[in-house]
Amino acid sequence: MSADISFKLNVLIIEHYGELEISLEEGKNIAYLSQRINSDANHVISFVFSSLSSILIKIVSTVLIASLLLRYSATMFFVLIFLITSYFIIYTLMKGKIFQKGLVLREATNVLFGGLTERLAKTKFIEIHNIEDHYKKLLNGQYDLFLNHKLNYQKLTYTFGSLDSVLTLFSQIAVYLIGGVAVIRNVISIGFFTMFISYTGMLFNEIKYFLNFGKNYQEARVSYERIMEIMGKPVPRKGSEILHSINSIRLENLKFKYSDKFILDMSYTFTKGSIYCIIGGNGTGKTTLCDLLVGMYAHRYEGSIFFNETELKQLCIEKARHAIIGISEQGTTIMNGSILDNLSLTTSDSTDTESMIPLVESLIDYFNLNLFIAQQHDGLYANVNEENMNLSGGEKQKISLIRLFLQNPEVMIFDEPTSALDGKSTTQFIKLIKKIQKEKIIIIVSHDMSLHSIADIILDLTSER
Repeated sequence: MSADISFKLNVLIIEHYGELEISLEEGKNIAYLSQRINSDANHVISFVFSSLSSILIKIVSTVLIASLLLRYSATMFFVLIFLITSYFIIYTLMKGKIFQKGLVLREATNVLFGGLTERLAKTKFIEIHNIEDHYKKLLNGQYDLFLNHKLNYQKLTYTFGSLDSVLTLFSQIAVYLIGGVAVIRNVISIGFFTMFISYTGMLFNEIKYFLNFGKNYQEARVSYERIMEIMGKPVPRKGSEILHSINSIRLENLKFKYSDKFILDMSYTFTKGSIYCIIGGNGTGKTTLCDLLVGMYAHRYEGSIFFNETELKQLCIEKARHAIIGISEQGTTIMNGSILDNLSLTTSDSTDTESMIPLVESLIDYFNLNLFIAQQHDGLYANVNEENMNLSGGEKQKISLIRLFLQNPEVMIFDEPTSALDGKSTTQFIKLIKKIQKEKIIIIVSHDMSLHSIADIILDLTSER
């Protein structure tokens, strides 16, 4: 049960993270974030199940034993009150340090394991560029930081535990002295004294449980605060208007900047039935414009982006992306799954994947991807992923193009769609977009002259700045 709840908490945090303004999360180490989210979720759930589940029983047990001791010896009871008060003072004085040192230790731990994960993920890159020493130095630095915080935290918890032991020892000595004097004076019998010692031992254990509970609570609080740091980030307000068709995209005084530098400053209108080819040098905002048109950075741009007469911020962009706006990115993303799964990622949820196979196969043949599929033992059902060594750059790009053509949205955006294609595949791509352009708004970012030749309009962003 705890594993199930922990998984659901992981998913909840990741889903919230996925809804954040993308600009807030740019540059974050994904390996670190994965370690952080997973460890914090597991720690909180483990605390709830292991500690909170038994605390009521411990409270009742402590009250009952304390009541019995009070009934038989007020002096012993006040010794226990002193012990409890001392524990409370120690916890109050040290809880802040436990939290702060636990926080920096947890952060250093996640940074270290995030670094190890990144090292594994970039094995090929590291070997090709012979930078093993660089990564060793980086990991050693992360480990040294982790070890320093680990030792500091252990010193603190050792001090915390030592004070606990000292207090318990003095309390036990007091109990034995007071009880021994009472036995010598014949106030109580040895049998009663033995029973009393047993009860006080039980109570000491209960009190120590609460002290350890306080320590565990501070450790769990570290994880909770870090979870809330993510969950507390506001999700941008999203529009609700749904468009079923797009005839034009109008940019009015559209401006976008990174840091304090404007990389876009333009007004333009894209209309259905035309092929637009966007050109410009590095840093002129070509890919950024594509991102803006699919609804990224929706709360960072100045000016307006109108789809028909609906401003982007009022548009339900998720539904638009699902049905009428699509993009083939410059860097193709391959998800862990079958080839068929990757090709049909962006198609309608109501579409049966199996029913699409004839169309999928026709596009595979059209883009000459059939030879690659035939070489796979499981054909379309062969598993691929981002690191799959059997996929060439051209094959990845063909998957991205087929994925978009299967989605078949009214607005089709291609970012450098032929950069990894051979001549024959480029020709096939050109034929297909010319065939479907009448009912589409087709926007292509490319320096490929063969695409410039079939464009109705060439938009140079260098001149738009």
